[in-house]
Amino acid sequence: MATMFENMGNYSFATGYASLRHMYTQNVEDLARCVDDSIMSRNNRNIITFCTRFTGDDGFEEYCQKRSAGGEADYDYKQYVLGNLASAKYAEGDKEGALSDARNALSGVTGFPVNNAAGILAIRVAEAADGETAKALLEIVRSRTPEASQQQYFDA
Repeated sequence: MATMFENMGNYSFATGYASLRHMYTQNVEDLARCVDDSIMSRNNRNIITFCTRFTGDDGFEEYCQKRSAGGEADYDYKQYVLGNLASAKYAEGDKEGALSDARNALSGVTGFPVNNAAGILAIRVAEAADGETAKALLEIVRSRTPEASQQQYFDA
């Protein structure tokens, strides 16, 4: 059923059916499908719920690596998930949680990845014209190694 609703573009219903499947299988792929459908439906509460479950799953890191390897060279599925989680938290009023997720997404990452969580959050912050949060986000970005970040963008 989830596939049928995805094909129709009704990602809210697809999320519900994918969630039911995940309840039975407890499979990380089914949970990732809930995340993807929630993001496509732009339902912030579902994004927060499913992304939080997904990032806490034991298979999260391995699944993200597998998913990133199958995509474009500059696509990082983990950054995509964490960026959308941060963006949804920000939209729901949890600015500190959003900034924390953006910071955590960049920890342990070399340079400043293209399409990263901080960039996804920055779009939402810019749309809201929230100068205070933008300054806090800028500090997170500035804490990255500039030389490695610049080189990574030049190489991309």
